[in-house]
Amino acid sequence: MLVFISWSGERSKCVAKGLQSWLSLVIQAVEPWISTDIGKGARWGHEIAARLEVSKVGIICLTGDNLDEKWIHFEAGALSKTKDAIVCNLLIGVDNSDVQQPLAQFQSTKAEKDDIRKLAHTINDALKKCGEKGPTESTLDTAFDMAWEKMENVIKEALSIKETNVQTKRSDSDILQEILEIVRLHAGSIEEIKRNLSLRENEARESELTRILRREKMLALMRQSRATAKTKKIESQGAPSDVAEKLIQEEMDNAAIENDAENVRKFYL
Repeated sequence: MLVFISWSGERSKCVAKGLQSWLSLVIQAVEPWISTDIGKGARWGHEIAARLEVSKVGIICLTGDNLDEKWIHFEAGALSKTKDAIVCNLLIGVDNSDVQQPLAQFQSTKAEKDDIRKLAHTINDALKKCGEKGPTESTLDTAFDMAWEKMENVIKEALSIKETNVQTKRSDSDILQEILEIVRLHAGSIEEIKRNLSLRENEARESELTRILRREKMLALMRQSRATAKTKKIESQGAPSDVAEKLIQEEMDNAAIENDAENVRKFYL
């Protein structure tokens, strides 16, 4: 299973390369890939597009100087469109509040032991969903603990790299404005879901009414057929036809066959 690691900038690149090597130790069945793996002379744009298309997990290495990088946004967007793909932000020296849309829509992982352990288990679960054999949870935890020091050193090395284009910290009003926009967006989505549910409920009720009416029609035809047959039988025994029909009608009126029409009216009116 391919794991696409997105990076931009020296600090981000340091973590991406270290993560590639480290993941191969911890979950040997995965294939971590970063753009530095492209061979000389290859058409890098086509190569990256091909990898993005088949990746089942995407890890975006975010630092203070690449939060607004268009290439990061492009790769993240492409990963999110891949069917059943899992996309997450790996935060290196930045906080959740620093990440804006569209990157903010993805789950974030802090560059800390407990959070990266959760990320490793998420990758392993995705591996199993693809039908490939991954390590058990206990085996994965053991491998993680044995290899963690290597990843920890990578993170320390990355944080020692000076950033050249650090974005200014977002103001409280900017964060509140984004929260408001997200709430409004979700409010619209909720209303749309309600409308769709209402339509489905009406369709279900109409379908049920149609089913009941069809059943009523069938019962009426059966009763009529039985009445006709019984009328002929009584007539064959010498009774006048009008007498026979009257006897049959009385028998039908007193029959134990219930008419569901009243139930339909109670349910729908």
